[in-house]
Amino acid sequence: VGPHLRLKDIEQPLQDWYLIAMKQIADSGGSPGVFRLGHGGSGLWLSDSWARPTDEGGPGDRFVFRLRK
Repeated sequence: VGPHLRLKDIEQPLQDWYLIAMKQIADSGGSPGVFRLGHGGSGLWLSDSWARPTDEGGPGDRFVFRLRK
């Protein structure tokens, strides 16, 4: 879902970031993470964000959920 949305959401507002609600994947260091999409000053981004059980979100965090057909 994350890579697909990054290709589709080319009109994402500047300084807008959101996380993809998904099963965690391990990063290169073995830490669990989820996809994070954003539009920063240098363009559109597909990156990752930590998703450990002890991580806490902030009041401005937004998640995207996808319903299965």
